[in-house]
Amino acid sequence: MKKTLSGLISATLLLACAAQAEDTSATIDISGVLKKADFSCSVGLSEGSVSILDRADTMIKQGENATFPVIIHATVDGGEKCEELVAQGKIAYWFEGTADNADGTVLANYLTDETAAKGVGIGIFDSENKPVAVNSGRIAAQTDTTFGLQMVQLTNQQPVAGNINSTVTVQIERL
Repeated sequence: MKKTLSGLISATLLLACAAQAEDTSATIDISGVLKKADFSCSVGLSEGSVSILDRADTMIKQGENATFPVIIHATVDGGEKCEELVAQGKIAYWFEGTADNADGTVLANYLTDETAAKGVGIGIFDSENKPVAVNSGRIAAQTDTTFGLQMVQLTNQQPVAGNINSTVTVQIERL
């Protein structure tokens, strides 16, 4: 019994001492230099704006392959180093814009007045007419990359005739 009691007292004292230990923090100073890039690449597009007309009875549904997209040519400008990155498969195009309120994969119509089309968006498509999701999809850059834009009927929504306006920013993503 004495051995058990002294063992319990020793363990209790050890735990009490451990509970009273103080933690101390450490600090690290960080310094560095941000250098100007040796080169920069930029996106060149064949069009600055496009007009897309469609009819509700012939419109494709969101998520389907494009049937008659407006084709845009994209190039990576910036000289030899940018061309090398494209040839090595280290650059892709990324499409940023306001996503629709259905599946969130196509560009939304930012018009909301009484003249605005409803239940439609603008889909982005690769060179094989497969959908590319806005804000997450990518297309690998090539010497002359093409992508398409086509009006689509949003999932679980009925198209209502009217005007549509949307904007997409095509960015370079280094892989």
